[in-house]
Amino acid sequence: MGNFFNPRNRKEEWAKAVEVKFQPGAPLTEQFLDMATDQFIQQHGRILYESIHLVLTSKNASTKKSRYKLAREHYRTLLGVQKYANKNQKKAIHQAIDDFLIMEDQYKHPNKAKREALAAQKKQKKNEKRMRSKPRPAFGSTVPGAGRAA
Repeated sequence: MGNFFNPRNRKEEWAKAVEVKFQPGAPLTEQFLDMATDQFIQQHGRILYESIHLVLTSKNASTKKSRYKLAREHYRTLLGVQKYANKNQKKAIHQAIDDFLIMEDQYKHPNKAKREALAAQKKQKKNEKRMRSKPRPAFGSTVPGAGRAA
């Protein structure tokens, strides 16, 4: 077997990761660290979501740029604390990460959605044109020659 370990067993490292102030050697309970981790994730998630909102809605380029950088910092922070998170906390982190990645794609490729919408419209028009050009048999009619005995 390999040297697998649970990072939650290293309580002092865990406390440093979630920025808990503690006396070295002082007893740290898992319950206390779990609550601290929850608050840490909520705080960084809130800032991340506010930054995502501003990046997607702001018209000011410098605001977008600075908030994108801030969002990226909090995204990385959440990635770093993920190994100490419990199941529910990991769900929140994964949702925040997914939302950040969607925002990042829109930030880096602002015209991508417009191009995709135009391509979809062209495809739809092409399909409509093709459907109009094909003659359709009348309702209830059969294919000529089918069903005749030879």
